[in-house]
Amino acid sequence: MKSKQTAILAISLLVIVAIAGYFFTRQDTGQSTPLSELSIPNKPLRGLFNAPGVMVVEAREYPWSALGRLNIAGRHFCNAVAVGTDKILAPASCLFNKIEGKWFDNSEMSYVGAYQRDNADLNAKISNFNIAKGYDPNNKTLASITKNWALITLSTPIGNKTGWLGLSNAKDNDQNLTAGYRRGWEHALVTYPYCSVGSANKHCPNVAVDGLLNWFALSENQLVLSPPSGIDSIQDNWSLSSGGQAPSETTIMTVPVDTIGRLLKAHGYLDSPTLSQENLKQALSKAEQDDVISQANSLGIETLYELIKSLNAIKASKTPAS
Repeated sequence: MKSKQTAILAISLLVIVAIAGYFFTRQDTGQSTPLSELSIPNKPLRGLFNAPGVMVVEAREYPWSALGRLNIAGRHFCNAVAVGTDKILAPASCLFNKIEGKWFDNSEMSYVGAYQRDNADLNAKISNFNIAKGYDPNNKTLASITKNWALITLSTPIGNKTGWLGLSNAKDNDQNLTAGYRRGWEHALVTYPYCSVGSANKHCPNVAVDGLLNWFALSENQLVLSPPSGIDSIQDNWSLSSGGQAPSETTIMTVPVDTIGRLLKAHGYLDSPTLSQENLKQALSKAEQDDVISQANSLGIETLYELIKSLNAIKASKTPAS
């Protein structure tokens, strides 16, 4: 009898530990924050676009804060994405010194997360990097190009301060976005919200002009890295999570308030030239009444998704079919 009670007690403890472990480790980036708990800064609210089809986003707000710049030997930079506490993904081609025909040294590279204008304090040195199997910097075949990835380990876990993103193939209801730092706009993080609308890539960046930006899929729950070639070539090399994580050790806003405010302004729900707690609340209520968003009393990834989805629907209705 005693052994039976011991067994039951042991099983109960295992269940409790498993449940606690689930809640401790689960990566729920889709959670919304009540508006009353957010400290909304009173600041000027810019228009949606600084250039046709190009939206500047606030790098000090998650999920955008998970994007950053990998600076190479004072010569160039490439776009990188935090995918763990101390891990980033970047194009492997960026790490190859074409002039000398060899990979750059760790000491020649550094990563800056959530970088925008003068905010470069979230930076880290490079400990090591691994190149995806099958990638050859001298081979321009499709098979090599689709494996153009490097997993880089940072010297410090700044992912805790910037947050990080998961990886997933885009699903039918996702909004496809390109985002990063483009040539000529090296100090501003931008996205192209209309890139998947209508025909031809007239709404997308030009690689030859803007440089290589990463592709993302935005769902009601999270923003994930989602390259057009799929994630198989990445996951075949490294086992990376499909779920991201909002920052836990920083003053970075865990909700993209600035982006949401600008989207509300573009929809006509926010007339004021400045963003404040009161006018944001009023704008969200109007959007909820029109069924553009599902809830007005809280903000999160779902709000961002619903506003971008609505914006794309409006744009698509005005874009001639190809």
